[in-house]
Amino acid sequence: MTTVQLAFLGLVFVVVVAGFLGAAALVRPSDARRRLTALVADAPQQAPLKHQWLQWVANLTRPISKLSMPDEGFEKSSIKLRFAHAGIRSSVA
Repeated sequence: MTTVQLAFLGLVFVVVVAGFLGAAALVRPSDARRRLTALVADAPQQAPLKHQWLQWVANLTRPISKLSMPDEGFEKSSIKLRFAHAGIRSSVA
């Protein structure tokens, strides 16, 4: 065999091995992909019934709560500050 034939044979070998390893890496499930798939599978598709009616009540009472809220100074009220310190920083708290 000549040097050119040996080089061509080596090149073919490298290409075939690289292709096989690349295909194996694509097919083999990785740990990260497996964890993400499990996380998506465990996620609830819709809110539970308990939270749905709670959201419905909150949407129903939101206009009434705007009427009962003071015009100014409510940001510094003691209950609002307690909620903020407790980590409840939502506008509906």
